[in-house]
Amino acid sequence: MERFFRFLIGLSLSGFVAILGFALTGYSVIQMYNAYQDYQDFAEKKAVFELVSALKNDGVNYVEIAEKVFFLIGFLPLILIIPGLLLFGFGIKLMVRKISQGLPEAAKKPESEAELWGSTAIYGFGVFLTAPAIFMGVVGAPEYVPVVFHSVETPGIAVKVTEIEPFGNGSRGTSIVQIEFTDLNGRRAKADLKTSVPFADNLRRHPDIEIAYVPGRTDKIYSARSVPSISGYLWSYIWRLGMLYVAVCGLLANFMPNKNVPTSRLGALTQPNSNNNLTTETAQRLRPRGRNNGFGRRGTS
Repeated sequence: MERFFRFLIGLSLSGFVAILGFALTGYSVIQMYNAYQDYQDFAEKKAVFELVSALKNDGVNYVEIAEKVFFLIGFLPLILIIPGLLLFGFGIKLMVRKISQGLPEAAKKPESEAELWGSTAIYGFGVFLTAPAIFMGVVGAPEYVPVVFHSVETPGIAVKVTEIEPFGNGSRGTSIVQIEFTDLNGRRAKADLKTSVPFADNLRRHPDIEIAYVPGRTDKIYSARSVPSISGYLWSYIWRLGMLYVAVCGLLANFMPNKNVPTSRLGALTQPNSNNNLTTETAQRLRPRGRNNGFGRRGTS
């Protein structure tokens, strides 16, 4: 099981690198297209900058300055294409290598002190990263599981915003937003949504919001975009449990004593051969040795 989780985590990290590279490349291409469209619009409006240059008559070429600004803002993201393609190729290469190599070896005790404490730090960080999240997820499961698996989404309107904790001093602040919506039975309902001050300020300007709630419990609502999908919710626990399992197995391999050699194997080493004679290696181990110096040795000719 440990080997499978190590393989799954390695494959997931490789896939994340490939996706990151693909996203950077796609972002660069989209920015290039947008910059090209903006530059076409700018070419139609060159007369405005030429008029500004003529009116000011200060020797400054405003058309040239505007062109440079458009070029830098629009085409500068193109430099992300190279690292994006490199990351994408590197991620695909890692994924192919992981798949071709198959399941990795189980965790073994390091041979050096530096490797021992380095791997211990990595495994400890894995435990610190996953264990609290798993614990909080188990504690909050009775509340979140019905929302993830059984909630419905419906449009709502923010009708009142009340700030209960001010924004500032490193705090995002907290506000209570009263949302009015229509439930599955066609009845109008109101419920309070606890959210951050910036999000509440956005609802003041744009009161339309998509909410989620469990049927029959219209008093408890959530922002629809904050509710994960079922696959996303399950995957968040799968990778955490896998990483925690690998980390615990690694720590046990680092600090648990080595397993003793079975007695059956020890007996096989000392058993005589088919001619009822001890093997040469065993006989040399069992042969008594005299003292290193040559004086006073008994039993020698």
